[in-house]
Amino acid sequence: MLAFGANVSPSAWPRAVTGAVSSALAAAVFAFLDVVDVLLCFVYGFLDAVFEDSPVSCYCHGSHSAAALEDDDEVSDTLYHRRSALRDALMGLVRGRSGSPETERRKGRSPRMLAVDLLGFGKSPKPANCMYRLKDHVEMIERSLIDPLNLSSFHLVSHSMGCIIALALAAKHPERVRSITLIAPPYFGACEEKASQVALKRLAEKKLWPPLQFGSAVMSWYEHIGRTVCFLVCKNHLLWERLFRFLTGKRDVDFLLGDLTKHTHHSAWHTMHNVICGGAMLQDRNLEAVEAGGVPVQVIHGGDDQVVPAECGRHLKAKLPGAELRLMEGCDHKTVVFGRERGFAEELRAFWSASHQNKQLAASASGWAG
Repeated sequence: MLAFGANVSPSAWPRAVTGAVSSALAAAVFAFLDVVDVLLCFVYGFLDAVFEDSPVSCYCHGSHSAAALEDDDEVSDTLYHRRSALRDALMGLVRGRSGSPETERRKGRSPRMLAVDLLGFGKSPKPANCMYRLKDHVEMIERSLIDPLNLSSFHLVSHSMGCIIALALAAKHPERVRSITLIAPPYFGACEEKASQVALKRLAEKKLWPPLQFGSAVMSWYEHIGRTVCFLVCKNHLLWERLFRFLTGKRDVDFLLGDLTKHTHHSAWHTMHNVICGGAMLQDRNLEAVEAGGVPVQVIHGGDDQVVPAECGRHLKAKLPGAELRLMEGCDHKTVVFGRERGFAEELRAFWSASHQNKQLAASASGWAG
C-alpha cells in the first residue's frame, strides 16, 4: 500500500489538485498559443511583403535587436527575448536555425485635476513611427501639459503602469513635483535576473485567471496574436461599442472598456515592453532621484491584487524607506480606487496637506540651520 502526502492535511488536497489542474490547463493553452503565434508570424510576413511598400520586420527576428538595444537603453530586451521553449523550438525548426533572439500644472489660477490619456491611450495620438519608450511618454506629457500650461508645481497620482511614468517624470522635475501617489506600482526588488525579464514574467504571467491577467499575458507574449486581436477589436472599436450599447441598453460604454479598445497594436505592444518591462530597468535610478529631491511619496496597494502583487508595494517601500505604504485589504487592482472614489479623494487631500506642512517645516528647519 502506498501513502501519498503523509504530512499534508486532507483539507489541503482539493487546493493542491485544483492548482495542478489549473497549471496543466494553462500550460496547454499557452502551448497552443505558441503554435498559433508562430503560424501568424509567417502569415503576416507574407501579407506585409505583398501589401506594404516598406515592410517592417517583426520582433521574432533577432537581426536588428542588438543594434536597437545598444543604441537606446530604453528599448526593452523583452521585445526580442520572451523565453518560451516550444516557440523557440518551432521558430528554429521552421527557419532552420536554433536559439533565441539577442537580448537586451497655470500661475494665478486655482488648482485643477488633470486626467491624462497617455500617449497611445484613449483619445491621445498613436503615432506609428514611435517606439513608445518611457522618455516618449514623459516628453509628450511635457509638451501637452507642463509646458503649455506652465505647470511649476503639481502633485502626481498614478496607477499601475502609470507609476513608472510618474516616477520618471518626477525624477526629471523633482523641483516641480509636490508629491507622488503610486497606486499598485509594478516594482520588484533586485535579483540576479534582468529587471525587464522579471517584470515580463511576473506582470504577464501565463495564467488563465483572472481574465485581465490572461489578456495581459496574450498581448505581451504573442506579437502576432496581439496584432490580430487589435485588428479585429481595436480597429473596429466603434462597431463593438455600438453593439455593446445595443446589447446592454446603456448609453455609454465604461471608459475602462472603451480605452482598452482604442489602442493600436503598435502602441499597445511597444508600451508594454518599453515602459513596463524596459522601465523596470530604470526604476531604481528614478527612485534615487525622487528621494534625493525630497519628493513625498505614498504607495497604496490592494491586498488582493492579482495583477500587480502587493509584494511590489513592499519592495518599493524597502527601496524608499521614507515613503508611506498603505495596504488595502479586500481590494484588488481595480477596486483599490474604483468603488471608493470619495474615500480615495479624502486620502489624497490629507496626504497633500501633510506633504505641504512637512515641506514648510523642513524649509524652516533649513533656515534656522543656515
